[in-house]
Amino acid sequence: DLKRLAGLRNDLSEAMMDSHSSAMEEHMAVRDCRDYHATLLEFEKKGFPTMEDPFSGINLVWKGAFAKKQEETHHSLVWDRACTMWNIAALESYLVSVADLTTKEGCKDAVNRCQDGASILAMLRDLASSDDYTTVDLAPSMITFWEKYLLARGQFCIYKMANLGDTVRQHSVLSYLVKATFDLYNDALQATQDPRLQSEVPKQAEQWGAHCKAQSMIACAKAEFHQAIGTCANNSFVYVFACAVRCACASQW
Repeated sequence: DLKRLAGLRNDLSEAMMDSHSSAMEEHMAVRDCRDYHATLLEFEKKGFPTMEDPFSGINLVWKGAFAKKQEETHHSLVWDRACTMWNIAALESYLVSVADLTTKEGCKDAVNRCQDGASILAMLRDLASSDDYTTVDLAPSMITFWEKYLLARGQFCIYKMANLGDTVRQHSVLSYLVKATFDLYNDALQATQDPRLQSEVPKQAEQWGAHCKAQSMIACAKAEFHQAIGTCANNSFVYVFACAVRCACASQW
């Protein structure tokens, strides 16, 4: 059993040392991560350590994703499971970034992966809160940021799918769909303001915050645009002009 577990971990570690694109092209990284996580759960049921015990004989090392020099060692399978869940969410996020959002199939795939990744991160936040981990990757604010970001991205992909090609556009519905991303991006933005992220990953926190702020403003502008188009039918040109001005200002920002 231990040889089987070690073999799975070694294969997974080798794949994850490469870039995400390489991990997906040369290895079935998402599948391997999920298989390894399921195996860890099996071992926990067999009585393997789930509590931190330096004398257990288990030494599991992971390197932080953002703090490159930060390696952390723990002595329970829960630590390995938490890191594996983080990697699954990271790979799902990568696959969302390369999805073809010009097709319904691509949008559907991106939505599913966003939802899967966000669900994993929500479970990870609960799992990681029970232990004191040093790495900033498993800080509550870091996990919350990525969870909210994936939810926002997934919601935007739903809007994108409803606004494709020859689709009959219901502008009131489109306005509602894209406006729903506004609060999610703002929640992600709020997470980037956490003092720990600001101190340990200041450059990334600044970039993430600026991106979320811009995306929330663009979402608001798009919502106003669709409202304006819908209002044109009622000849409310003053309202339409006001919406157009707000859209232009947000897009320039």
